[in-house]
Amino acid sequence: MSGKKICLLLSMCLALLSAGPPPMFAQGKGNKGGGGGCRGATPLSDPIPLTATFRDTLNGFDTRIQGDGAPYPDGSALITCAGEIEIKNQEDFGRQIFLNFSDPSSPAPCEPDCLRELDTYLTAPFIWRTNVMANTGDPTEDDGSLVGGAWAIPDGQSRQSRLKVNFSTPNGTLTIRFKPDAFADTSWLLVTRTSSTTWTVEAASNDIAKLMTPDFQASTTVKGKNKTKGHDEGNFFMPFILDVEIR
Repeated sequence: MSGKKICLLLSMCLALLSAGPPPMFAQGKGNKGGGGGCRGATPLSDPIPLTATFRDTLNGFDTRIQGDGAPYPDGSALITCAGEIEIKNQEDFGRQIFLNFSDPSSPAPCEPDCLRELDTYLTAPFIWRTNVMANTGDPTEDDGSLVGGAWAIPDGQSRQSRLKVNFSTPNGTLTIRFKPDAFADTSWLLVTRTSSTTWTVEAASNDIAKLMTPDFQASTTVKGKNKTKGHDEGNFFMPFILDVEIR
């Protein structure tokens, strides 16, 4: 790692430690978050440690979400209390994620005032989490997701999934969303349980994600008028594949 990258990481660490935990890493309710014992009525009594590895290519295409050159180890990758697959860089600021926004699917609505200033980011901190959807006949949460998330997918089967990635930039936190039930121009992911201890999470070469600020809403009503909240930073082709395994 270059001296410049080391200095950047140290600067980020000092700033984050002095400010306290970033808002995007605030712990959720016991049935949603990971880390520590699970509270309340949750599919799992404790999070399950994983090893997670992003692949650099998918069917001949360079992937747009990659790791930093090594698997994410136990502790930063896990099955959450809700059964979802999560990678988070909350405590170990030595790990990063690589994100490539060089392939937009349409012009960004935020132009010329976009917060995204770069085509690629090698960045920390970040948090990456699935939200697996139920098939007909599956036990279902109120929002249509599968009770038990990725953990509840039977061996050898697949389910569609939403995905949320929060990551740090010099202009603040940005969010990647694969969530077509809320953003119709984005795509579903595919989560496959390949064995009792392994899964893949995949976005194909033509799958689209939206980049936005965490508070973005396409249309809200304020005093009887429709207004857009937050920043829509545009849509991007974001193929990737992640392999996860219980260790």
